[in-house]
Formats: sequence, C-alpha cells, structure tokens
Amino acid sequence: MILFAHSDKSQITDFIMWADVEFAMQLQIMETRDFANQAATIIDLSELASIGGLGANEPLFVICHGAPFDMKVTEPTSYLDGESYKFFDLGNMIGSHLPATVCRIELWACYGADGPIGRRGLDRFAAGVRGHKGGVPIRGYVGATVTNTAATVTAQQGSSSTSADAVLVVNETKMDTAGFTDTAMRIRFAPQKSFDSYLGGTPNATPRQKAIRAAEQAEGFYTAFSNTLTSNNVYFGIGDNRSRPVTVTS
Repeated sequence: MILFAHSDKSQITDFIMWADVEFAMQLQIMETRDFANQAATIIDLSELASIGGLGANEPLFVICHGAPFDMKVTEPTSYLDGESYKFFDLGNMIGSHLPATVCRIELWACYGADGPIGRRGLDRFAAGVRGHKGGVPIRGYVGATVTNTAATVTAQQGSSSTSADAVLVVNETKMDTAGFTDTAMRIRFAPQKSFDSYLGGTPNATPRQKAIRAAEQAEGFYTAFSNTLTSNNVYFGIGDNRSRPVTVTS
C-alpha cells in the first residue's frame, strides 16, 4: 500500500512523486516475489481508513518531500504540491489507523533522517505513530534521495533484485553540483512538462495509469541524472552506511 502525504491525490501533479509510486510498487513486488500480482493500493490522507487492510507482510510507503534539518525549525515538516504536515502530525494520523499486522513503514522523504536524533523528521513521525501503536519499524534516509532507476528491474521482467542500493543518497557537501545537474537534466528532458501535458489530455487517468506514465517520463531523466552524479562522485557510495536507510521504532 502506498500513501501520499496529501489530502487529495487527484491534485498531485509532481511527476517524481507519481514515479516513486511505481518504484515503490516494483520494490514491493520484488521483495515478496509475487510477480503475478502487480496491483498496488494508492491512497491519500482522506483514505486513511484503507490502511486497515494492510497485509501481514506488506510495508506502507509514505511518499512526500522533506527538507534539510534546520535548528530554527521546532517541528520538521513534509510537503507535497501545496500541502504540508508536521511529521509528528503525519505519524499521528497514520498511526491511528494502522492494523496490528503492519510489518514496517517506509518514509520516502528527502532528509527524513537528517539532524540530531530525536528531532529528525523520522523521529517525530515515529513519535506520532507511537501514540497509537508501538514497535513498528520505520525507515528513512539521511540525505536527498534519488530513485536508482538504472538498478531497478521491472516486475514484468521477473528478475531477482540487484546488489545495488535501490535508493541513492546525495552527499550533502556536494549539493551545489547535484542542483546544477538537476536543473540541466530537467531542461534537457522536460519530464514535468510532458507529464503535465499527459494530465491535461487524460483528465480521467487512474492513479495506476498516472504512476506508470510518470515512471516512463522519469526513466531517461533519472538514468542520465544518476549517471552524471555517479561520475562526479556526488552520491555516497553503494554500501556506504550513509546511503543506507536509518531505522527507528515507534
């Protein structure tokens, strides 16, 4: 099950967020080895009651944006297409609907685990969940995250998972280079413009159709982006602990 940190998924136009839905689904299929079933339940915050249907081995992916830790900010905040939520409040809302069978939560938000322990977005999210359900593993990343499309094998191919990290993490000391590359690649590939055109011409597209289209638009962009950043040593290396998700427990 995949949850957008937004009250209305029909209003989400961010192609990267929709591409992450497809990516999350592929990772889930590869993990469970259930290649025959490619269905994914895609919900927003108005549909939180649906979380009660999570299977015993099914993780919950929570997808949104995040920001670097700021000492001046009392409560770290997630945001997505004009809506924002304190990570604590987000965890509190989600926690109130979690079933006893939930195996873990994947918090896909850049910088979710950035900052001092206890004040990170990941920690505050876990604290919100803890008010309703303890013992839930929750994973997030320290830095800016990028889908490792080049290492992703689509479920249709039925292949084994690779040894590469599914999510790449940018070294925070090299954000200027990453930002320059991001801008250049968006100009070159124009994925958001193409996705906007698709949304405008397909007003009744289903969430699944949007996710597939966004993934198609993102594939060339992400591959070129990652190859450029890799050649410039902007990512933490594969296997570096700083590239790995941080896990806390509610």
